[in-house]
Amino acid sequence: MENKVAENVYWVGVYFKEKGSGVNAFLIKDDKTALIDTGPPITQELVINNIKNIIDLENLDYIVLTHAEVDHCGALGKILQDAKNSKVCTSEIGAMLVPIYGFQAEMNIVKPGDVLNLGEKTLRFISTPLVDTWDTLFVFEEMNRILFTADAFGTFGQPNKDWKLFAQEDITDALKVYNAIKFPWIKVASKDKIKKAIEDIKALKPNIIAPGHGPLIRENIDKCCDILAEV
Repeated sequence: MENKVAENVYWVGVYFKEKGSGVNAFLIKDDKTALIDTGPPITQELVINNIKNIIDLENLDYIVLTHAEVDHCGALGKILQDAKNSKVCTSEIGAMLVPIYGFQAEMNIVKPGDVLNLGEKTLRFISTPLVDTWDTLFVFEEMNRILFTADAFGTFGQPNKDWKLFAQEDITDALKVYNAIKFPWIKVASKDKIKKAIEDIKALKPNIIAPGHGPLIRENIDKCCDILAEV
């Protein structure tokens, strides 16, 4: 199964063929290594095995949680059993929510504009134009220009016949359906503020959008941004 997102950036998530979608997690290797999201408890052994195919867990330096929903942070406790020296990074609200799941870990608070230097690669934390939980942060890997977008830009159904890491076909309709359901409040939100936030995302000029669910996007990224602004 394809897992290479870019040089030393790997997908370590889980795909559910019967659902046509999956739960994404990402591993970034550099002088320091970082895991972005963990997946839920039900997939934790699969995610851990995927990580172990690339690095030993004890060499994991950071675990970055885009937000505190269980499908993005639920495997944290299991991973920390072996990654004992790993620092957990999340937003201020996320740091208050994650312990609700019973995880005993020090939370390192990050906010929009903060950076995490891994060596050649730098992670920059970005405020989000679309959130279904108020603790959500996007993460921008600056060297490869990969934008990790939590639940935004996701899709419920894989538009390809077989699983592919990157979207191979037009996912316009899938984006509209997913984001209209995932972010129902957007219908009453300020359209001007959303459009401004989307323009800020486009200004980053990401080469890849890596959502928490569904295939990654590397084609027609501006068009996909415009779709979210119009949902």
